[in-house]
Amino acid sequence: MASDINEGYDDRTIGRRLKHIRQSRKKSLRTIAGLAGISAGHLSRIENGERALDRRSVVVALANALQVSPSELTSLPVPAPATELDRSIHAVRRALMAVSAGRPGGEVQPVEQLRHRLNDIDATDYDHRG
Repeated sequence: MASDINEGYDDRTIGRRLKHIRQSRKKSLRTIAGLAGISAGHLSRIENGERALDRRSVVVALANALQVSPSELTSLPVPAPATELDRSIHAVRRALMAVSAGRPGGEVQPVEQLRHRLNDIDATDYDHRG
């Protein structure tokens, strides 16, 4: 269930996280909803992704009821932006796959030649960063 909590960036994800925390604390919908000042039905709809958790006051009230920080309910891991290195790695993977599949253009290169080409890529990347 923990892997479901970190998938995507939508209301269902926040709802799953909220439900996971509530259940791990062994608290009922009614108890947490009451402590947060909302109805159990409203909390159920949030947990099921049917209703957005978009009011700061409700986020804070639910966090307080669950004894967690508001960011634990709303924050998700942010993927790092793609870099030139990521694109280079992807190109190397494609080349390796071409070689292993025996496709044309996937010629085997001596290690020293590949090392030289990687050094050229590193130098180019360094020049672009300034």
